[in-house]
Amino acid sequence: MSTSKAGLLGNGWRGPQLHTTLVLILALGLRIAVASQSKGSNDVVLWEQFAREIDAHGLMQTYVRQTWFNHPPLMGWMMWGQYRLALALDLPFSVLMKVPAILADLVVLLLVSSELRSSRTIALLIALCPLPLLISAHHGNTDSLCAGLALASFVMFRRTRYTLGALLLGMALNVKLIPIVLVPVAAICVPLRYWPKSALALGLALAPFAIPFASVPEAFYRNAFAYKSIVAPWGINFFALPAAAEHPALHAALKEWVLPFAKNAIILGSVVWAAIAFLAGRWTLWQRAFLPMAMFLVLAPGFGVQYLIYPFSFLLLASPRHGLEYGFVAGLYAFTAYAFYWTGTLPALSWFNPQWGLVAQGVGLIAWYVLARAAVSVVATAHPYATESGEPKARFHRG
Repeated sequence: MSTSKAGLLGNGWRGPQLHTTLVLILALGLRIAVASQSKGSNDVVLWEQFAREIDAHGLMQTYVRQTWFNHPPLMGWMMWGQYRLALALDLPFSVLMKVPAILADLVVLLLVSSELRSSRTIALLIALCPLPLLISAHHGNTDSLCAGLALASFVMFRRTRYTLGALLLGMALNVKLIPIVLVPVAAICVPLRYWPKSALALGLALAPFAIPFASVPEAFYRNAFAYKSIVAPWGINFFALPAAAEHPALHAALKEWVLPFAKNAIILGSVVWAAIAFLAGRWTLWQRAFLPMAMFLVLAPGFGVQYLIYPFSFLLLASPRHGLEYGFVAGLYAFTAYAFYWTGTLPALSWFNPQWGLVAQGVGLIAWYVLARAAVSVVATAHPYATESGEPKARFHRG
């Protein structure tokens, strides 16, 4: 009997492969269950409106006509294609649009499990973690796809497949511009002799941006690059907004100076961090990549619940314990926010507005603290930078 089982499944299926497959099936089943009972957030409604606009007037005119359409061109075409497919198959757009995010979630689970090469329990906990589950299967936006591509790019960098890593980083930027904070770290992780090919791959991946820049440059810049996220009581704004509400001068300064400065400070901070890591020759690849993502969210001048996903997988690989702690606490925050804004309808729709519930704000403050504490811990734990083989590199990875 045991011989026949071994012949059917193969020796590899007795251990890690079987476990990984079962975990993936569990993760997929949970996401299908949530997506089937969920319409999502305001973003799903907005995306469907954008898709209809693209269908009626084309992508370039959508940038002109819809100032809220702040996405790179490939995402516009992708969502338009999903909209047409939903019509052809008579399926809800709210379900079909989440497929790329759910698939990206599963790929992240595979990549993280492969990189950790250790605990099966961690893989199971990641599959059950509420943060990626809710962002990919409920929220209804492209952030899980963007974060997944960003992680895949650094997995390729770690495996010395630098050109592919640069291409994937460019594809992540085609989803949203947030991974731009990773570019300085990517630059110091790629050996100098691979820079030309990597730069070419990154440039080719970003080629779609040339189309709207050539056709509707002002509208595209206004929508995609000058876009300001919604100010919400997350992190620093949790303390700043109540004070600004009572002092008009402080409110004006916050809006005109502090928030725009924070956006530039995050980008500058990622450059400074890369320079420090370069000069010190310290911190692992995952520690280096996690900090800019954490900086983006800890100092975020504007906020959306879906942004919580960006540092998650990088933190898992920099410190599994901190990553799981953040994933479950931030997942609880996402759940309380979605529940607070639930319209009471089924499939579940969470309609966000400026009035945040006190419970959600409190849990959000805890999630912000957990992330900030993890960032400090990662910086303090300065392991030597190493190649894939594990051999340390003194300063800059020259290949």
